Amino acid sequence: MLGWGITIYTQPDGKLPATSSSPDKDIIVRWDARLFGLDWLDEMVKAGEAVGLGGNGYPLRYTAKAKNLIPKVSESLPAMRVVDIKFDKAVVDKCDPEEWLLVEAWDLS
Repeated sequence: MLGWGITIYTQPDGKLPATSSSPDKDIIVRWDARLFGLDWLDEMVKAGEAVGLGGNGYPLRYTAKAKNLIPKVSESLPAMRVVDIKFDKAVVDKCDPEEWLLVEAWDLS
């Protein structure tokens, strides 16, 4: 399949933005998206709502505050070309809106 395996994680210290080497903690949501399934995230970076941390697709990494990322994912998953999804509402409910989250996108091709 051409596309992306996307996972959003909490971090051990969510007070600071993630870096290219930040460890992950709890999975908030995980889904597989089709070929253009990162367009929404690239739009967030352009709007200043997320930061691209680089990578080569194995994985690409991003960071964003929960207040920007969680609503976008919750409202827009159908438009993100989703194939399969696993969402942990208990972890979402524990997120502080100002908490920095980590996004990993793995190339599935």
